[in-house]
Amino acid sequence: MRRFVRRHRALLGLAAVSVALIVGVTALSFRQVKEQRDLAESARDLAEDAERRAQAAQVEAERRADNLSFEQARLVLDSDPIEALRLLDNLSPAADWRRTRQIAADLEARGLPRVLRGHRAAISRAAFSPTGDLLATTSDDCTLRVWDMSSGTSRVFAGHTSDVWRAAFSPDGRRVASTSRDHTVRVWDLDGGEPQVLLGHTDGVRNVVFSPDGRRLYTADDALALRRWDLDTGAGEVIDRCFANSVPWTAKHIGCIDVDTNQAYLHDLTTGARTVVRAGDVVMQQAGGVSLDGRWFASTVADGSVWLYDTRAGAGRRLVWPQAPSDVWLGSLREIRFSPASDQLIAPASTTYLRHYDLVRDRGDLLAPHSGYIRRGSFSPDGTKVASVGGDARVGIWDLATATSYPLAVPAHMIDAQFSPDGRWIAAVGNDPRVFVWPASAFAREQYVAPEPISRNAVAMAPAAGRVLLGGATRLHVVDTARMRPVAAIPIERPIQRLALAHDGRHGLALDEAGELFAISLPDGAVALRTTVGPGCDGMRTGVDPSRPRFAVACDDGRILLVDLAAREPVRELERVEGSPPTLLFPGEPALVIGGPYGQLLRHEGDAGLRELLRVRHRIAVTVAIPGTRELVFAAEDHVEHVDLDGRRLGELRGHRLQVGEVEVSDDGRWIVTVSRDNILRVFDSVSHELRIELVPPDLVERLVAVSRDGSRVAVAVTGGDVLLWDIGDEPDPLAPRRDFRRLRGLKQLLVLAIEDDGRSVVAVDLDGRVLRWRDTLPTDSGSLRAFIAARADADDPPRAEVGCAPPE
Repeated sequence: MRRFVRRHRALLGLAAVSVALIVGVTALSFRQVKEQRDLAESARDLAEDAERRAQAAQVEAERRADNLSFEQARLVLDSDPIEALRLLDNLSPAADWRRTRQIAADLEARGLPRVLRGHRAAISRAAFSPTGDLLATTSDDCTLRVWDMSSGTSRVFAGHTSDVWRAAFSPDGRRVASTSRDHTVRVWDLDGGEPQVLLGHTDGVRNVVFSPDGRRLYTADDALALRRWDLDTGAGEVIDRCFANSVPWTAKHIGCIDVDTNQAYLHDLTTGARTVVRAGDVVMQQAGGVSLDGRWFASTVADGSVWLYDTRAGAGRRLVWPQAPSDVWLGSLREIRFSPASDQLIAPASTTYLRHYDLVRDRGDLLAPHSGYIRRGSFSPDGTKVASVGGDARVGIWDLATATSYPLAVPAHMIDAQFSPDGRWIAAVGNDPRVFVWPASAFAREQYVAPEPISRNAVAMAPAAGRVLLGGATRLHVVDTARMRPVAAIPIERPIQRLALAHDGRHGLALDEAGELFAISLPDGAVALRTTVGPGCDGMRTGVDPSRPRFAVACDDGRILLVDLAAREPVRELERVEGSPPTLLFPGEPALVIGGPYGQLLRHEGDAGLRELLRVRHRIAVTVAIPGTRELVFAAEDHVEHVDLDGRRLGELRGHRLQVGEVEVSDDGRWIVTVSRDNILRVFDSVSHELRIELVPPDLVERLVAVSRDGSRVAVAVTGGDVLLWDIGDEPDPLAPRRDFRRLRGLKQLLVLAIEDDGRSVVAVDLDGRVLRWRDTLPTDSGSLRAFIAARADADDPPRAEVGCAPPE
């Protein structure tokens, strides 16, 4: 080996150097590779970080865009619901679906219209076919369109050379006549073919109607010519010269007013008879109306009144309406329309009021469906509702039975609104190329109206049983809130002062004005007990046992009565509690808890007397049980505390600055909601007592609050009769802002408020004895909600009204 090394020393040295070089080069390569790898990883990290920042920026941009869309949708909720829904449809997939649902539910409740597109300019009038399956609209784009109500598609009829003003269907619905500024009348056959053109008018033509047999046509123009046309020959003749454009015509009778002679001319379209109406000393104006049966003719008078003429009696008289507020001028009247049964009339005015007159009761009312002037009104087929248009870009639906208004928002001022003859639709047109159509369900309210006045304190509700009990002057009215219909009307001897209703809705407790306390079974009205408590109980408070037919009554004079309909001794008087009537609570077990006027919390059970559990500084105003536990919450001024039935203090609910007037607990016991005089609703966790959310209504609250069974929704009554409804979620974020809420309208002064078991629909009772439900049928998951919105949204931008005749299609 040594010899080999000596002989090859140079070669081995060279090999060693080579190996060293190879090792060095390899090490250098590995270092360079590592450096390159580190550089690559660093670059990748930078790229990933940039991508994350870009994604975060995109998410933030989408969040801000969504928030802006939410705010814009809220702003146009009442003025342009179509645009509001389009904004919701364009939200990002990550948008807060609960906020989306709040606004979508508000839109649905306000009556979202179906939009029919096709016209290119403002639309002047709408007219339904006799069956209600077709709708004719006339436009300043010189066309007539006939819409199929089932599909929403239209056929265009072009031929007029100027604005088309009005249209009328023939009695068989197969032809449509249109009138125009171009002095012509055209009769279109819907089965096809060229129109019949009627020439002879010397000015723009407005009124048009077929005779009942469809063989003649009547028209009136701006030159005061009223013409009759024979459609078999096309010949026409002037039969009167008078103002007809502001005198709505019916299918059987038409009329017009000759202001020069102070006479009106009425034509029976069936017999052809002509009647001359002479007003005598009453000076008629240009506007009027004639009833469908031909009995009544009405005219506006220079002093703003209405003169009514009975053609059967041959006599006329002025109609009298109640006085408006002294600072309101009733204004001049525009036209007069009669109901289909000829038993009512309406007269739109140039100011806020729509005059309504009941010819059967001989009584007039002033309706206010708009915030501005009234342009036009029409009756529903059954005469129970009036649709009107005016100066506030809304269609006003007035329910004559309940004297309430239901506004339908549109994005432009409307000129005309008409019910379909079958009552299924209402269509509105105006200063917009679109036609807006609502189904009858959009303005049909789920409500019950008591047939007599009720007392403020004679209202009780059992939401879980779907029952409301109303105390009137002559009867107790039992209402099924699931179907909004009366179940029973139980005669009573005297008006009711106070009422309580068992949770299962099967028993009621009433105090009448003579101080007689009686319990009844429902709905048969059988009296289970009757006792006299005297005048000392006029302001009584009651507690209702949720598990059995048992009530507690606290009187003004300190008496506490226990009324147990299942006991041998149904009425027991407990120890007196001096002071104002305390609060009473059955916390789900035999015990009765009493919140005393001097801050004492008392407990009564069995034959034992009252036992004081604890005492605070102020009067206990509210006591509420926490379901499924032996615990309750009470409020005394701004002090709200959670305790058990043994008086152990479990925690305070802090954060109130003023007196707490209402406390509610969700049925699952998780959430406690308080309402205080600082006008804030607070939501607390019942275990940790942590304040989770503060809800700040923009209106003054009325201390009526309701919580859904799972605590995810909170409703509160506010001044003016509205209800505000929040969706706070199943797991509310601590102090998360909740600016979005639904505003439920339709009542004036609420007495009782509840959220139904579905957790979405709200029921309330008004001072006027009206029970109203706001139903919520929208999907409750984000995917279905998006599909719901997409199916109803108008994806196209709002059209711009054009000037001049539309080009041929």
